[in-house]
Amino acid sequence: MTIFFVILVAGILPTALWYASPWRAWNHVNRASKMKTAKKLPSYFSLSLNKLSEASFGKISEKANEAATAAAPKDLRTGGNLVTGMAVGAGGGTAGVQSKMLSSVMPPFEFKNYKFAYKGGEIKLPGEQMDVLKRVKDGDFGVNAPSLLKNLNFGAMDLSGFNSAKLQSLTFVQKEDLGFFINILLDDGSINLSQNWEAWPAGKCGSDQSCYDAQRVKLEEIPTDTEAIAIADQFAKDHNVNMSAFGTGEVTNYWQAAYDSAPDKTSYYLPETVDVVYPLKINDQYVYDEYSGAKQGLVISVHVKTKKVASMYGLTTQNYDTSSYGVETDVKKLISYAEAGGVNAYTAEGAKTETLDLGEPTYGFIKYYNFKDNKSEELLVPALAFPINNPPKTDPNFNRKSVIIPLVKDIIDERQPMLFQRADTLTATATTATATEPVKMVK
Repeated sequence: MTIFFVILVAGILPTALWYASPWRAWNHVNRASKMKTAKKLPSYFSLSLNKLSEASFGKISEKANEAATAAAPKDLRTGGNLVTGMAVGAGGGTAGVQSKMLSSVMPPFEFKNYKFAYKGGEIKLPGEQMDVLKRVKDGDFGVNAPSLLKNLNFGAMDLSGFNSAKLQSLTFVQKEDLGFFINILLDDGSINLSQNWEAWPAGKCGSDQSCYDAQRVKLEEIPTDTEAIAIADQFAKDHNVNMSAFGTGEVTNYWQAAYDSAPDKTSYYLPETVDVVYPLKINDQYVYDEYSGAKQGLVISVHVKTKKVASMYGLTTQNYDTSSYGVETDVKKLISYAEAGGVNAYTAEGAKTETLDLGEPTYGFIKYYNFKDNKSEELLVPALAFPINNPPKTDPNFNRKSVIIPLVKDIIDERQPMLFQRADTLTATATTATATEPVKMVK
């Protein structure tokens, strides 16, 4: 009995002392810490800025871009450039058919010139230099490609010998109703979702025209902005989309003006999706499309008929290198470009002209693609965004939100507003206006 008791105590006592000891508590905390570290999300899609020396990205220049593009290897299949993907002299095969279809439902096209009058206050520039950002795109997202190849065995060949290979993209597909194609582009640093068309209602219609007709959107089916944003918000929440770099969702209803002006609304094809844009913000400054003046960022599209998300794009890595560049400091010149409609503005002789008001600008960025070493660098270039205070309500072809003026001197010195001298058509030779005066009509 005594021996049994000694053995029992000898077995239980160390265990009891371990559970009561501070070493157990430390071990528990340490294991929990390791688990938290393992579950910590990677930082690819959270904002990170890495400061480099001045002008580290070389000359930001359209002429340099043209030279790089011309020197790039050609795609023998299309005659196009392998860097830009643009075919030389290629025409669009469906443009004529589309124009015939749209002519019966779209309002007659009337080219109209718009000039602008600045109505804001004094513009104060921060200095002679500002930061340009270059997005770091190429990454592996933590995927070990050689290890992946080593473990892939299809019984056809041994892939483990390609140990220098890098993973470029991953594509997954959902076959169930309302399924997606999920595209992960590692070399671009982006994740995109699109419809698996055959899994959506219209994709199942085959040759049944009545089925297609039933899928045509009616005006009363289009969700309100609040409803569309709520659907997109919930989707982002359900799928843990990293929204840290984006602002509040905004709906883009570009179709509305064209629909309101359509002579035959019964024949007008309303959009199948509503786009909700979550604008990208870098240090509280928005990123704009230079030509439309619209905010850019993450786009989640809501399918009108099903009230489900149909696509998502613009979810990109947010790691940037930054480098300072010289900017234009002549405020009068900047206002002059804004009043002309931008540094790439086009004006046509003989068209009607309307003047719109511009408000005080805010600082932001434009996306600028710099072709270098046969690769496309995605830059964010500092810019001024002049809001258009009174956009025309009756012109379906006017979709601009702001007039955007890039500030980097390399860009602005090469660009000038263009004046088209037209006779019976809009195609004519372009001539440049003076750099410090708004574009004027040629009489």
